[in-house]
Amino acid sequence: MQRRILFLLSLFFLLSQPFLTHAATYYAQSGGTNNSCGAATNPNTPRSSMGNGISCLGGGDTLILKCGTYHEGINDGQIPNGSPAAYTIIKAETPRCAILNDRAGISFGFSGTNQHYIEINGLVLDGTGLGTQIVAIEISADSGTGNLNIFNNAIQNYQGNQGAGTGTNAFGIMYIADHHTNTGVIFRGNLFRDIGLGDQPNQDAGWSYGIYYAGGGAIFENNEMYRISGYGIHGYTGHGGVSFNIIRNNYFEDTGGPAILQGNSFNQIYNNIIVRAGVGPAYQREGAIAVGMWSGDAESNMIYNNTIYDSRTDRCINNGGSNGGVARNNICYNNSNNQITSDAGGFTQDHNLQGTNPLFVNAAAADFHLQAGSPAINAGLIADDICTKGTPTRDGTNRCQGSSIDMGALEGQGTVIQQLPPPLNLRLGSTP
Repeated sequence: MQRRILFLLSLFFLLSQPFLTHAATYYAQSGGTNNSCGAATNPNTPRSSMGNGISCLGGGDTLILKCGTYHEGINDGQIPNGSPAAYTIIKAETPRCAILNDRAGISFGFSGTNQHYIEINGLVLDGTGLGTQIVAIEISADSGTGNLNIFNNAIQNYQGNQGAGTGTNAFGIMYIADHHTNTGVIFRGNLFRDIGLGDQPNQDAGWSYGIYYAGGGAIFENNEMYRISGYGIHGYTGHGGVSFNIIRNNYFEDTGGPAILQGNSFNQIYNNIIVRAGVGPAYQREGAIAVGMWSGDAESNMIYNNTIYDSRTDRCINNGGSNGGVARNNICYNNSNNQITSDAGGFTQDHNLQGTNPLFVNAAAADFHLQAGSPAINAGLIADDICTKGTPTRDGTNRCQGSSIDMGALEGQGTVIQQLPPPLNLRLGSTP
């Protein structure tokens, strides 16, 4: 009897546990034989296209794209939802060796459907030869879509306008949400380059942007942007507003207008490096970083520990109409205007280095660490929980290493100099 009771208890315990399923991995390669889904679990017998590979997926599975060029795009709802513990993943076998050149103009669409827990990782989305009005990735969170990871992709060569009045601007990523918080969308480690190179001075149509978004609750981190004709990250207040976003540890070089331009409230912008913002053709307005634009209810934006260098916007940082807010521990050097301004009350600006040489290690080589003897070393103020929010910097260094912190985007105390990981040092006019 005792054994029977123990057996029944054990059986009840096993039946009460959730059944665990093992996620599958499939492979696809552009062209060739379209092998079965069962065969495509072997990298040597892949499916013949990305779309055919996605048709094999269940929630939480992974599709690995082998190197090559895929002339196809993915529409809403084609990728099955994953779960918090197991995202459905589309990734390149070797980072950035799988190239999507979608003739329809959108490589990935997440609009109008309730999609969650999906990751796009390590692909190249290339707009060469695709015309003018192009969006590489379009996300709409209006219907509840969220929890998307857009990681480590290269988004490049999207043309934009062909002249004044054409209205054919290009977007690396368009992200729209009608709510402000907890969308769970993360843009991390992506490279944006050559977006909107067809845009022309004095055009009356919209400019092209690296990321255009009208939503909240997103994280933009460790991305790089080069040669963007319009703004790098443009958050527009229409369609629900742009609040509660985090923009951190990004690198911008050669943006037509501001590197970061947005409105609304409670955004955190820190540890970013901005080089040569406002070089055209877009309007050189509002500041290399500008918040609280176009909105009467903007407040409490935090702009701290950014490095802004050699930019041509009409000021370094502009708090606009954002009530309250803080600009702190920023370096503004060698810009056409190193001012930090605000049109609203309650704004705090302190511990910023404006116009004084911060002694960068080598600005020409994009190394914005600080040399020993820099006036920015240990000159920052620890406040606003900055040690929690701002750690680590984009090179992985602990933001707070003592009782004070450095100004600027990087922590380079004393003679301890660490070379930046990428950016790729794609200087203006260089060949990618």
